[in-house]
Amino acid sequence: NEGSYDWSVYDKQVDWCQKNRLVACGGPLLLLDKRGFPDWLCLWEGDFPSLMSFVSDYVETCVTRYQGKIQIWDCAARANVGSVLSLTEEQRLRLTV
Repeated sequence: NEGSYDWSVYDKQVDWCQKNRLVACGGPLLLLDKRGFPDWLCLWEGDFPSLMSFVSDYVETCVTRYQGKIQIWDCAARANVGSVLSLTEEQRLRLTV
């Protein structure tokens, strides 16, 4: 849901890695395909500044939540071929950066 994240599955996975002394890898933080964006974001298609704000908030919240617990981050995937929300190549690049 917009503005609300469900971290329960990921918290369990990260806790399991820590208990078993494994290096935790997270991500991709940005996945530019239909699996990587919640359905409600389609309401903001065409409003790139708002999309940028939502993505930035998610990445900041996620990285802050798992700071010190996840050692390796996969930052982005499918940025060069993703076709989500009719984003232009430049917009996909800006989101990735």
